[in-house]
Amino acid sequence: MTDLHALLETAKQLVRDAAKALDAADHATLGSVTDRLIGEREVKLVADKFLEKHLLDGLAATGIPVLSEETEDSHHQSPDSLLWIIDPLDGSYNFSRRLGPSMICVALWQNGAPVFGVLYDLSAKRLYWGGRDIPSHDDNGPIAVSAESLLSRATVCTGFPSRFPAKDTAAIGEYMSHILVFGKVRMIGSAAASLMLVARGAADTYFERQIMIWDVAAGLAVIEGAGGTVSLKMTHFHEPCSVVATNGRVPFSMP
Repeated sequence: MTDLHALLETAKQLVRDAAKALDAADHATLGSVTDRLIGEREVKLVADKFLEKHLLDGLAATGIPVLSEETEDSHHQSPDSLLWIIDPLDGSYNFSRRLGPSMICVALWQNGAPVFGVLYDLSAKRLYWGGRDIPSHDDNGPIAVSAESLLSRATVCTGFPSRFPAKDTAAIGEYMSHILVFGKVRMIGSAAASLMLVARGAADTYFERQIMIWDVAAGLAVIEGAGGTVSLKMTHFHEPCSVVATNGRVPFSMP
């Protein structure tokens, strides 16, 4: 039987250690752009590979396969297996410009669903963890989703990921028709950080299309552990997906 508690503690310590290693390194070097992808809408940094190596080295001892954003050969892992899903640095552009939050993300998934997630907010220097059967916490104690139930007063976190057809005016219009039912809309440049806002009750819903599973895998687990609900439309791990995560009270479902 898999010892989930031991795996969770391993992931927590590993993510903390990765954050410390990043802090000790030179930000100017780590923030250097190594590549620009998807019509130059997505940047890759020295920090992405720096953190990936740290995480992969630490997870190797568990013997569990790893799907990593930064290693394309790993993107065809089977969703039916026990699997680590990592995004070494979600919000790379934010990190490179000191523009907003960025997160180190490690998730354990099984049978195509989250078991637990561990995330570290590099701006706030705060660790988050939790899962469906693991009450969610941050460094200060338990966290929980909000009690808001009215769309007119609710906040949605969203964004236009690199793969979203941003030049398609019809697609933009259709998307806006869904998010403008909320009282407030926020875009902060990191799917993982957005999900943590929902998990700790600062926002009420997260909705995004054409996002990749590694961007949301850890955050979805923590939202479940914080009392929220998640909905995911995904065909394969290596293809973009659509995600809705809410406090379970706001009347918003996958369009």
